[in-house]
Amino acid sequence: MTDIDDLLAETTADDLLETMLSAAEALGLPARSWRIGGALRVTYKVCASVFSGQNTIARELAMASFLPLSSGGWLTLLARHMYGVERITATFATGEVTLTNTGANFYTFDADEIKFKNPDTGKVYSYSGTSETMNPGESKIFSVRAVEQGSESSTSAGTVTNFETTYLGLVVNNTDPILGGDAETDDELRARCLAKLGTLSLLGPSSAYSYAVTSATRPDGSAVDINRHSVKNDSLTGIVTVTVASPSGTPDPLDVGYVEDSIDLWARQDIVSVTVQAASTVTAARTVTIWARASVGVSATVIQEAADAALTAAIISYPIGGLSKPPTVGSYLYEDFIKSAMMGSHAAIYEIDGLGPDIALLSNEIGEITPTYIVRMV
Repeated sequence: MTDIDDLLAETTADDLLETMLSAAEALGLPARSWRIGGALRVTYKVCASVFSGQNTIARELAMASFLPLSSGGWLTLLARHMYGVERITATFATGEVTLTNTGANFYTFDADEIKFKNPDTGKVYSYSGTSETMNPGESKIFSVRAVEQGSESSTSAGTVTNFETTYLGLVVNNTDPILGGDAETDDELRARCLAKLGTLSLLGPSSAYSYAVTSATRPDGSAVDINRHSVKNDSLTGIVTVTVASPSGTPDPLDVGYVEDSIDLWARQDIVSVTVQAASTVTAARTVTIWARASVGVSATVIQEAADAALTAAIISYPIGGLSKPPTVGSYLYEDFIKSAMMGSHAAIYEIDGLGPDIALLSNEIGEITPTYIVRMV
């Protein structure tokens, strides 16, 4: 019987050729004396190459059967057919821009008719609302969606300032970040498959709630805009509190409702009381000074945009309720965590001041920093 370790071992064509030559010699054939390039040697080499390809297929099929080893498309199939879990696809970055008509022209725009652009990244965002009229002197908020899926279309506040087509008198800007998400990674999908097993328990363990939150969808089948959650189980009262947050902070109430529906489907038990709540945002204004080397040859604007993008990425992934550092009492959004992310955003940055102090957070809170930047090129 073939051992599973042997089946999973990676075998090259050279390895197989060596095995075949040794087997031939064991049968009394002078295999290693055969001329390189001769018919017998070439025949063995061709067979080794073919067998190596078959070995690779057998190895991938074997790995595809095990959750820790499966990957890519094989993992997608394993998750679907063995665990009943579908891989979450990438989302389009969504948000809002403010459009102002400073000219004398009248404009009417239908959905997807007007497209906005980040001039630095070249990413394009399309109007996603209904028909809208812009009169001279008016300023209106337009909902937008990125043309391309994934987090690469995410952009910081104040970066969507151009149009794909010129409109006389129109000015655009985004006061808040526009955020999208990448497709679920293999590690994230494996974690959800394992969490799905928790839904089989009558006691509704934390993993069951985690699975329900991360698998929640809207009526159109798209994933809810929730990227963080916490589960608190009060053993004295029997109440489970699930707190959720989105990349932009406090989530849409509709998405919170869809999470509750998912928990009802997958995790809620008759003997357990479950409360689903949106995280509250604790906002702190900071004047942040970025010190950068002028010798690198980049502008202060490039430095600021890189640092701000790093700050945004760090904030939107920071856990609900913050982190704690014993023996310190309480949980916080730590200055050094954010600073480390920003320091690594560009090679020219050598110091950052003004992010502190740490922001204290309760178990249902998330932190947010609204920065005013000063960039010192030295």
